Amino acid sequence: MPAKYMAIISFGNGVSGVGCNIIRLAMVSTFPIETDFIQVMIFFSICFVQIIICALCLNVLTNNKFYQYYHEISSSKDQRQADLRVATSMDTEE
Repeated sequence: MPAKYMAIISFGNGVSGVGCNIIRLAMVSTFPIETDFIQVMIFFSICFVQIIICALCLNVLTNNKFYQYYHEISSSKDQRQADLRVATSMDTEE
């Protein structure tokens, strides 16, 4: 994977970790220690809602004409590169 994509993935993981810790800090400071079960249920409920929102956003994105256009270009470019690799490997076998 190119370095620019790895940097974005690492940045996203870092932001996700900070967000989880902020939510956990809010749970610990809001509820007393005796209510661990409630804290855990609220924490995972927030995470579940966030996953549902991400799934809905992905659905909207994949139906977007802008995304479909560039996805098609990318797919055709990947196919051409794969065809080129196959043709090159056949030439080297001879």
